[in-house]
Amino acid sequence: MLELYPKIVMMKKKENFVTLRIGLIGAGTHGMRYLRHAKNDVPGMEPVMLCNRNVETAEVNAQEIGCDFTTNPAELIDK
Repeated sequence: MLELYPKIVMMKKKENFVTLRIGLIGAGTHGMRYLRHAKNDVPGMEPVMLCNRNVETAEVNAQEIGCDFTTNPAELIDK
């Protein structure tokens, strides 16, 4: 029960958070771990785009997260 308590408190306070749109350059193993955590565990975080030099990896990872993808870091920054 103690493990669930912080999540319950965060869920109750979620309406007090503003949405923070985030992009990730370098969507490899470690980057995806951080992006999953931001999406699933941090209220108000909204992944909007990820960038990886391998287009196939970028596409698969973007589908998992539910965001856009690019292989060009400048495109991510401009968004």
